[in-house]
This record gives sequence, structure tokens and C-alpha cells, in this order.
Amino acid sequence: MIRQYFSEPYSRWLLVLILAFFITMFSFEFINERLWLNDFRVFYDACNALLADQQVYGKNFGLDTGFYKYSPSTLILFVPLAYLPYSLAMSIYFFLLSFAVVLLLNSITQFWFKKEKNQQLKFWFSIFLMLSIAVHLIRELHLGNTNLLLLLLCFYAFNFSIKKKSILSGLLLAIVIMTKPYFGLLFLPLILFGKWRTLFSSVLFILGLMLSIFLIKGFEIGITLHKEWIISMTEHSAYLTSAQTISSLAKTYVNFEISTISSMILLVITIVVLFLLFWQSIGFTGLFKSKILNKTEERKFFVFYFLTIALVPVFLITDTEHFLFVLPMIGVVGYQIVLKRSELLLCLFGLPWFFIASYGGDLWGNEWFKIIDSHGFLGLGTLIICALATIISLNFKQGKNEKDEISQIPKETNNP
Repeated sequence: MIRQYFSEPYSRWLLVLILAFFITMFSFEFINERLWLNDFRVFYDACNALLADQQVYGKNFGLDTGFYKYSPSTLILFVPLAYLPYSLAMSIYFFLLSFAVVLLLNSITQFWFKKEKNQQLKFWFSIFLMLSIAVHLIRELHLGNTNLLLLLLCFYAFNFSIKKKSILSGLLLAIVIMTKPYFGLLFLPLILFGKWRTLFSSVLFILGLMLSIFLIKGFEIGITLHKEWIISMTEHSAYLTSAQTISSLAKTYVNFEISTISSMILLVITIVVLFLLFWQSIGFTGLFKSKILNKTEERKFFVFYFLTIALVPVFLITDTEHFLFVLPMIGVVGYQIVLKRSELLLCLFGLPWFFIASYGGDLWGNEWFKIIDSHGFLGLGTLIICALATIISLNFKQGKNEKDEISQIPKETNNP
């Protein structure tokens, strides 16, 4: 499957260019003794603690916020790296993230420009996507976080789903949800577009991943680890602050207080409203029955699927690296600008895109960045781009050659 993403000349040039950039970044970080990957260190040390039957939760593995807060079963994925010296494991993980960047950019470009022959257009669209989140990517790699990998797994889960490879799709979704449970919101797009086999497969794999810890560590330790995991998730937001959430934006711009619980409720209400809007846009079909999607439905599925997670950092207090999740929405609007050559859309898109692409203290300096951060420009830009992507996708229409065209999807198979 990976080979097909590099079958075109533009994708190979993209691979060379981006990997060259990250090799340079790796070299400078190493020379300047800044190659820390503190978030990866948490996974690495927590995995070794699990293997040695030591404390996993509630223990600081690095920075002040260096507590492990993910599921016990997530650590199983880090076991191969945990047996390596940290410097080697860290280097492998860094380049794994770097390769994931190329795969993600290429995947989004290929989805929107499947039949496009213009290699330069595809190349520059991928570069545009890269520039959109470059500041966040550098921070992601510097910290060694998992958000980028999770977004890539989400894309592959989506892709396998529309190709009727439900077991593979369900497995990837289970890994993502067990790492960060709010990804369970992705079940709603699956329900709306009739991807029931993927949903059931995911639930089974989630249960299997939870059971694996009990089989490996025993029942009592398994129960303790899962209790501590739940506690660590509830405590995580307690030591974080963000000026980018809907509650902070409401306080800043209209002096209206929204509590944390109210923000969660508002997120659920927003997703439900989007569910109804997308359901109406596909003619109230698809719900409660498995169906093959035409191209327009695939695109609406894509938007609603990634929209659910792009909105999460705007409603819930979390790290700013989570705003990487808006990348697919940037791709939606960018594709429409290329397709329609709309100056109005470009004007509406330009400023919020700039808010996201330029969000970084190194670009602005401390004083200016404090102003930008305190006014929630990152969260505001994300909300506007999500709104634009929603409006665009709800108005997707089947073309003349697409009206009766159904994607040529093979029968249910789970071979990559």
C-alpha cells in the first residue's frame, strides 16, 4: 500500500525534500544537544516500567508534565523500542515521525487529486499542506509526540474503510482510540455512512487490546493499571491551560464564561448537529445500513470524519500540538480554492490559515507571541477553517459523470 503512494514522480520528490529537511533538523538538534524528544521519553520509560512491574501512572518521567496518561495497551506498541538504548530508540522514532509526515501529506493530496495528471500541482499542494503546519510539525518532532502518527493511522483507517477492508480499518481505529479515547467520536461518521463492519471490528479490537494487558500482567495488575489510566486522564487537563478553546474565546471576545463541563457538552451538541447536517446532505440515506459510497459521499465522509477530531482541541483543554488535526480541513478548503479559483474563498481562508501556519514564539518573539496566544488566534483560525470546510462539503454535488458512478470497490477483503 505504501508503494502506491510513491508511484508518481511528485511524491518521490516530496519524499526526498521533506526527509532532507528533517535530516537537517535532526543534525542541528543533535549538534546543539537539543535532541530530547521528551514526550517519547515518557513512552519509553513508562514501557520499561511496565516491563519491570514498576509504577507507570502518577510518576514523572521527564518534564513537569511528563506523566504517562495513555492506556496500558498502548505501551505494547513501544515494546520493540524499549529494548533498545534510548539514543537509538529515539533516533528511530524521530525518523519514523519524519516518514509519517510524507505519508500523511501525500495521502491527503492523493485523495483530492486522484485523477490529476499535473505533477507540479500535486507537488506544490503537498508543500502548501506542509507549510500550513510546519511550525507545529517542528514542535511535534522536537517533543516526539504521537499526534502525527495518530492522524496518519486515522487516514489509513478511513481509507481501508472505503475500500471495504473493515478488519484493518477497525484495528487501526482501535489503536487510535485506546491511545486517546476522544477519537471514539469517529464512530459517528462510521454510523452515518454505514461503515458498521469497521465499527464492530474496532470495538472487538478495543476489547482485545484491553484484554491483552490482563493476559500479560494478570487480572489484579490489569485492573489497577486501567483505574490509574482513568485517573490520569481526568487529572491531565487540571495542569494545562489554553487560550485557544471555545471557553477562552468566549471569555476574551464576549466576556462570557463557559465551564469545562459545558465545553464538553457543547462539543457533543456540535458533533450531533454536524451529524444531522451531513445526514440531510446525503438525502437521509446510509444510516443503519451498509452501503457503497459514490465519490461525493466519500468526500463528505472524509470531511465529517476528520472534522470530528479537528474540533477537539478547540473545545477541550489540551496541548497546542493537537491543532495538527486541522490539516485535513485545510486540505479540503485548499482543494476547493484550486478547483474553483475562488477569490472570495481565498480571502476568507487566508487570515485563519495565517493564524495557524504562523503560530510560534520563534517566529514572532515573546512579546508579540503573548498577544497572539492570549487572543486565541490559533483556536479562532481552526474554527473558521472547520466552518469553511463544512460549508464546502455540504454543497458537494455529484458531477455529470459521477451521478450514477459508484466507486469500484472490491468485495470485503482485509489484505493490505
